Amino acid sequence: MWNKHDRIKRDTVIGKRADGGVGLVDIELKFKALKAAWSKILVNKDCVLNHIIDSYLSRFQIDINYILSLSETKSSNFTIIEHLPVFFQEILCKLNECKQIIYEEKITKVSFAHQPIWNNNRFKYNN
Repeated sequence: MWNKHDRIKRDTVIGKRADGGVGLVDIELKFKALKAAWSKILVNKDCVLNHIIDSYLSRFQIDINYILSLSETKSSNFTIIEHLPVFFQEILCKLNECKQIIYEEKITKVSFAHQPIWNNNRFKYNN
């Protein structure tokens, strides 16, 4: 359907039929969601992967819950996880991309004030 140029707007193709769209699945968003779904395994205390990641993060005196509270979406900027396998880096980054889509409108002053400053893409420093 798409090569170099969109012949039909993507928003139209993935939009709801009631809104004039075709109703197809947004594949890119689906892939992000599938990768983000692995985060359930990372927080499961009975899972071996949880123990592996927690032992790695304990060197920095943080745990997986802290990592999940961050919002960085690019692994190159996510320095805390740079030594994790790429698959886990992608899981955490895709989870944060999905969180942005879901929670962007729901952020309050209180929830914003409780966010970590580091590895948070809502806090920017400009020269």
